[in-house]
Amino acid sequence: MMITIGITGGVGAGKSTVLDFLEEKYQAYVMKADEIGHLVMEPGQSCYEPVIALFGRQIIKNDKTIDRRQVSDVVFSHPELLEKLNQIIHPAVKQYIREQLAVKKQQEQKICVVEAAQHIPHLRFSKLTMFLHLCIVIIRMHLHRQILSCIDQLHQDWQRKILHY
Repeated sequence: MMITIGITGGVGAGKSTVLDFLEEKYQAYVMKADEIGHLVMEPGQSCYEPVIALFGRQIIKNDKTIDRRQVSDVVFSHPELLEKLNQIIHPAVKQYIREQLAVKKQQEQKICVVEAAQHIPHLRFSKLTMFLHLCIVIIRMHLHRQILSCIDQLHQDWQRKILHY
């Protein structure tokens, strides 16, 4: 049986550390949604022509790849184009993940990990949950420490109240 783990979290939260650990310690097969998003925009891949149709041929570099920097400059000043780009890329990424999970299951891979950054709303695990056995959300350590500190303080307050009751 293959176990599929989803990992999400903000920038600098420690996703890479967890991914590296799972890969090294348990030989987990790791898929990163961001890297897959780049892959599906390569020449010959499913999103290459639709992205060119959306932004025009001027986004094609000399080596025939899409100039992602140029695309990002456009989409971040035109939210409607970002939405259209997401509608092209995200379904392709999900499909790629589904296909790879099927392949890895066939190959009897024990653990597969799917990483998606928190800031990609269409790529959250809601549509992939049927494949996930476990979803891990990673929060920044300084925030984690603040939360633990708050919990500890609440615990101490309750202990005092109980003792003085």
